[in-house]
This record gives sequence, structure tokens and C-alpha cells, in this order.
Amino acid sequence: MNTVKRHVSAVEACFEISRFPLYRCSHQFQLVSLSGLRLFESDGNFVTKNNSFNKYLSRHLDDICSFYDFICRSGKVPVVSSILQASWPLTEDYCRYQLLIHWPKWRNVSDIKPDSETWTETMTAF
Repeated sequence: MNTVKRHVSAVEACFEISRFPLYRCSHQFQLVSLSGLRLFESDGNFVTKNNSFNKYLSRHLDDICSFYDFICRSGKVPVVSSILQASWPLTEDYCRYQLLIHWPKWRNVSDIKPDSETWTETMTAF
């Protein structure tokens, strides 16, 4: 049908031909979450767990990479935990997740979008 052209790896080809489950892969994956985990202690204070999202937000000031690129530096493929799927028309939640993952050099949400815009408008402009 000539709709999509891409190279297929030998592992993918063997999997498709054999129809057996894929048990091995040459890549390592890292499950990441966009919500920083906060633990509530008995004295009423929050303690932030040191996860990949919090490491990204506390990176060096000169580092201008996106969250996706930040995870890829460790040699792993990021798998973002989410139940969101791409759909048309774009939803606010989907646009927010995609922009948080791929927008370079942000530390606060205001770095990505102004309060006057929706996530969908910012995604369309991006």
C-alpha cells in the first residue's frame, strides 16, 4: 500500500515470521512516570523520592535536553507510564504528556505554555 516505509530489524522479522513471543531484546527499557512521587511523613512534611522525573527537574542549569533525551543518555529506552493514547482531535491530557516529555529546557510548566493558552494550542504551535 506504500503508506509506511521503514527498516525492520532481524529480531522483528523473526518475531513476525515465527509468531512466537519475543523474549529477548537488544535494548534496555526504563519505566518512567511524569508524576514525582511524594512520600508523606508522620511529622507532616513531604519527602520527594529520587526518581528519574525529579532528577530531570534538578539537572544542571546549562542542560537543555528534553525529558526523553535525558532518559536516553543512560542507554535505555524510556517507556512512559500512561493510559493515554494518541487520538484525533487531540486531547488536553495527551498534549500535556507529550509536551512534558519532548519540550527542551523546561523546569516549570510556565516554561512550556503561558496560562492564557491550552495544552492543545501549545502542542499545535510546537
